[in-house]
Amino acid sequence: MKVPCQQSAHKRKGGLQTLEGRQRDTVEFEVLDLEQERGKVELKEDFIRLRAKGLSYAKIAEKIGVAKSTLANWNADLEVEIASAKAMEMEVLQEEFFLLKEKRIRLLGEQLRRLQDELSGRDLSEVPTEKLLDLQLRYYTSLKEEFVEVRPLSQAEQARLKALKA
Repeated sequence: MKVPCQQSAHKRKGGLQTLEGRQRDTVEFEVLDLEQERGKVELKEDFIRLRAKGLSYAKIAEKIGVAKSTLANWNADLEVEIASAKAMEMEVLQEEFFLLKEKRIRLLGEQLRRLQDELSGRDLSEVPTEKLLDLQLRYYTSLKEEFVEVRPLSQAEQARLKALKA
């Protein structure tokens, strides 16, 4: 009777080893699933960023190595995130534009000031008056074209901005 018990114990031991092996495999698969999921999340983040910059599916597919059909599905699923990223991209471009505009205004103003200083310090006998006056007029006109009317925000606009921040 001891022989069947030994076989039974052996079977149980073998069964435990199989169970432990399965648990180890399950853990390894879970780790792989997490890594794949992280990789997929990163790919989707790249897709959102590139799509917000206006790239086509073909160019994005080439860059991140995902099929265009998958990208089309992602686009439908991530429409809100893409729109938000586009809005932030536009905000960055607008800030850059306005900084450039401010720089242009400063440059034109400085040139106009130099011309006015030069005109006021000359007796206008060395340089033809028409030439200096023409330059002054051109700079003044260019500076005037850069003018942006600054006005306070209405209460409705202020409320809308507060709602966006909240």
